[in-house]
Amino acid sequence: MADEVNQLTVEETLALHEKGKDAWNEYMEEHPNTDVVFQGELEESNFKGYVFSGEADFTGVEFSQEARFDRARFNGKANFKKAKFNASCNFSKAKFLQNAVFSKANFFLDAKRNKISEEHIYTFFNEAVFEKIADFRWAEFGGGVDFSWAVFVKDGSFYDAEFYSSAAFISIEAKGRVNFSSALFHYAPRFENAQVALSIIDRMEVKYAHQKI
Repeated sequence: MADEVNQLTVEETLALHEKGKDAWNEYMEEHPNTDVVFQGELEESNFKGYVFSGEADFTGVEFSQEARFDRARFNGKANFKKAKFNASCNFSKAKFLQNAVFSKANFFLDAKRNKISEEHIYTFFNEAVFEKIADFRWAEFGGGVDFSWAVFVKDGSFYDAEFYSSAAFISIEAKGRVNFSSALFHYAPRFENAQVALSIIDRMEVKYAHQKI
């Protein structure tokens, strides 16, 4: 039955990923509602164009290399809670059809500690589409982050998130409520042409503003 959930173990998930995108997507097409789980440290993290037919559980996973999820499609819940990205990550044009959870995620917070130029470390969510809840509460962004042209169909939250470098929300479209209360920006964020309530700016804190909001 189409509604039945197929749960892969960590070992089965890794084995399928090693076969590459085409084999992965073919399996997901043939097995709808397949939940996958990753654990520990991932040295190979290229998921560009991958389709996740069920829940994708990356809770607490540490990405040691660049993480590629651009153009990925998450049909089920995408759980990246407490995930740690040790290099750039790319979720540009990714589609999240269910809740996207990035609460307490660490986006290369050690960039300055490791003396790596922030120009080379970036987090991309540009043109991503969040159909349900986008949860970035308590997330920490050590390098630059770009949400430009992202679409938030339902509610999103950046409550108490901290941005240590540049942050761009240019031309985002928020059809629901996006919460930035208690968010801390070390540089003034960019919201040009953003379709969001202007009142959100009153709930943000800019610690070291180098440009006007």
